[in-house]
Amino acid sequence: MVDYDILSDEEREALNEVMLAALPDSPQRVLIVDDDRDARELLAEILSLNDISCMTAAGGNSAMHLIENKESIALL
Repeated sequence: MVDYDILSDEEREALNEVMLAALPDSPQRVLIVDDDRDARELLAEILSLNDISCMTAAGGNSAMHLIENKESIALL
């Protein structure tokens, strides 16, 4: 696999902690918020290659709506 190295060490550590702490019967998702559509989709694609489920939002309002309505978001 190609290492895209788009996450900082802190982001990589946070993602690892969330994915390790996930309950087996409760799917956990990462919410990617960025106004750049290409950046959102690229990051979601890269994470999905590593079996990490993602949701995306174009901005704060849509992110807040998802956070309020989806309990499975584990990392923003």
